[in-house]
Amino acid sequence: RRALLLRRIYRSLRGRWGAEGNGGSVDCRPDPTDRLRIGDDGAQALGTVLLSMPPPLALTKLILSKCELTAAGVGLVARSLRKSFAAGGLWALNVSDNPGLGDDGVSLLAEALPPTLETINFANTGCGDSGMSALSAALTRLTVDTNQHSIGTWGMPAGGVPRKRQLSVGQNPAVTEAGWAALGAAIPRIPGLRSLNAQQCDGMGDGGVAAL
Repeated sequence: RRALLLRRIYRSLRGRWGAEGNGGSVDCRPDPTDRLRIGDDGAQALGTVLLSMPPPLALTKLILSKCELTAAGVGLVARSLRKSFAAGGLWALNVSDNPGLGDDGVSLLAEALPPTLETINFANTGCGDSGMSALSAALTRLTVDTNQHSIGTWGMPAGGVPRKRQLSVGQNPAVTEAGWAALGAAIPRIPGLRSLNAQQCDGMGDGGVAAL
């Protein structure tokens, strides 16, 4: 069954999303009827296909939530993000509910964040202080993509300010005050940030709350 799922991912990427001019999405969340997760092997297959396609890709959303990913499986995904979207184009990245990613997996993905992301979801990724610090530093390098948006479709006001940049990093109890301090220091330098979800983070403490 997993092999069938991987072939479906491959066919979809090669045949449909790569050809659409108006953008598309890759959603690898498990089907509620079978709950089959793509796992690390699926993530590696996805990264391989993305790397094989010449940029720019007609892809705006990448959803890898609840896929049972670990740091061992997201290396090629990170490489594909760095290669395919270095100039922008991807607006949403969701890797939530993959607690096996840990600091190493979060750091790998953080270092490859496309600069035009507006929706970033790293909730429940097993992130600790080093992962949060890496993500915080990467978020300050985000930019505003005035070429990939249109007023009619994405609500871009004059001047190219993003409609709303949203960050979700909740359900990461291993992050302590030090990690939240890194994020708090980065927040003023994250362009266009309008929403932050840091719920259910038991390690935050009073110092973490004060930092945010």
